[in-house]
Amino acid sequence: YSFAKTPTVFPGALIDPLAFNDVLKDKMNGAYVVNFGQTPTDASLPGIKIYQDEMKASGAPPLYKDNGLNAWVGVHVIAQLLAKAPGDITAPATLITAMKAAGPINYPGWTPFDWSKPALPEPLAKSLPRYFNSNVWVSKIVDNKMVSAVNAPVSFSGPIVLTVK
Repeated sequence: YSFAKTPTVFPGALIDPLAFNDVLKDKMNGAYVVNFGQTPTDASLPGIKIYQDEMKASGAPPLYKDNGLNAWVGVHVIAQLLAKAPGDITAPATLITAMKAAGPINYPGWTPFDWSKPALPEPLAKSLPRYFNSNVWVSKIVDNKMVSAVNAPVSFSGPIVLTVK
């Protein structure tokens, strides 16, 4: 089976790039990885460099899976929202009000989002308001490394046309 001949997509939260050399060798080359943030291994991307630098400065190694970047962005965004929120910041209502009033959020290394608007198109928006961001970044495994495959996030709320760099 060749991922280069048969395009295959994996969710970024399940793919650990550090395992490519140790466990998977070159078996993953050609596979695509869908991340909610930018390619978490690519320190040439400014937001990812900040993420990796902050993780290293904390004494913890960066988690190169999408969920490591997700947690890092989440902590920063929520802390910034609560720093400006009036009232009891431990009350869930305070956080929800701050999220709805935040407007567009564009955090380095992450896909822009806006909690005040539904993330999904109708009719899904009615049943899943603000459930998740339907825009993703796509990476590709090349020479046992996960590299960015797109210059901007793509939407998976409809058919995806992927133009690889």
